[in-house]
Amino acid sequence: MVIASMKKRLQALEAKYKIGKKLPWDCKNLFSLYQEGDLHEHCNYFFNNKVQYTHRPVYRLVIEDQRSLRPKAREFLSLSAEGQYRVVELNIPYD
Repeated sequence: MVIASMKKRLQALEAKYKIGKKLPWDCKNLFSLYQEGDLHEHCNYFFNNKVQYTHRPVYRLVIEDQRSLRPKAREFLSLSAEGQYRVVELNIPYD
């Protein structure tokens, strides 16, 4: 029962963010982690009155242990902050 519920939730998320089967699971996971971190940085940018930013900071996702990741996921992590941002924007558009 729980597995069926989880499968339905995953399918709904894939449909919402238009994630195709061409991306490996670990890439999808990294992209969602990137979005969470980017949202956190974006909120800091707007709500931190002590720091004056000239532009919105770009967040870079870093994972220490990459041994279990597929090559595409490792390639994503090796990109610069701007590169990671572009890849996520192209594959998972914000609503």
